Amino acid sequence: MNPPGFAGVGEGTPTPCTTCGAPMALSQPAFLHQTPELWCEFCGRRELLPADAADRHRHLRFRLMQLARAREASDAPLRSLKVMTEVWPIAIAVSAGMGLIQSWNFVRGWQALGQVELSQAVFGALPLAVAFGMLCGFLGMRHVFRRQLRPLLRARPPRQVGLAVRCRNCGANLPALRAPELVCAHCGATNLLDAALTANAAELLAAERREYEQRLLPWARDPSVYLAPSRAFYRYGAVGGGVALALFGAALFLSLR
Repeated sequence: MNPPGFAGVGEGTPTPCTTCGAPMALSQPAFLHQTPELWCEFCGRRELLPADAADRHRHLRFRLMQLARAREASDAPLRSLKVMTEVWPIAIAVSAGMGLIQSWNFVRGWQALGQVELSQAVFGALPLAVAFGMLCGFLGMRHVFRRQLRPLLRARPPRQVGLAVRCRNCGANLPALRAPELVCAHCGATNLLDAALTANAAELLAAERREYEQRLLPWARDPSVYLAPSRAFYRYGAVGGGVALALFGAALFLSLR
């Protein structure tokens, strides 16, 4: 019970410095077992947190560290996909250029002979088929990422209308900013913001509840969900390369007969 004439202190109210009265900031210790300090940037006063507050702060830091490790493990394939998205277009362009040169040299060589076998035409079309297969695999990988993995990066919708959207990793409230994505100040997770957060808020909340229920059933989890883009690359690449090999080989065979 507060003494008479003393207003209740709200949650999140900064601790005033006992020397100058300025709000004190909380330092971030380098190690988990260290007790954080309150320090005043105006007069330089430092003091340790009380034991109970230090224990809660240490417990919360430990939980956030666990969340950060889980986020790093789950986001590793997403970071790899981002790197592949930046590198693969250059690799595909180089492969296509080399394929065109090799196929052109093949056509010029066999034009001088005046006759070509179907197996030889398929061999001449192989470099172009490989480049086309890489392109199909890359496009299929991006398609699967947008359809299966991109929704996993979406921020969680607000629990009620008017409240802030929440971090997809730790559930903390995100700042009310208009941006395509926001980084959580607590765990560092990247959250995508789109129209579905407001248009389909009820459906997303129901899906969040089902997700938490499925986490209680280890057999219901899909640990290979982040491998979907890699699998799609090989699947789409094999189909696209095979079709391109048949078409390019037949075209070379008919043109050089």
